[in-house]
Amino acid sequence: MSAAAGDFVGLVTRMRRAQRHWFKYKDLVSLEDSKKLEREVDRWLEREAGPRAAPTLFDSREGGKP
Repeated sequence: MSAAAGDFVGLVTRMRRAQRHWFKYKDLVSLEDSKKLEREVDRWLEREAGPRAAPTLFDSREGGKP
């Protein structure tokens, strides 16, 4: 596994841990941490895999209605 892939795996692992903590305790700090890490994952995907690697929820290319 490349260093970049290892960094991504670590980032996603931290994000999922923060998300699980949020769903378990529902505290504001956990929510903020979870959202911050999710933005970092999105930025990593944009930087490493290109701007279309992280589609938005309403991305019409995925077969949904525009």
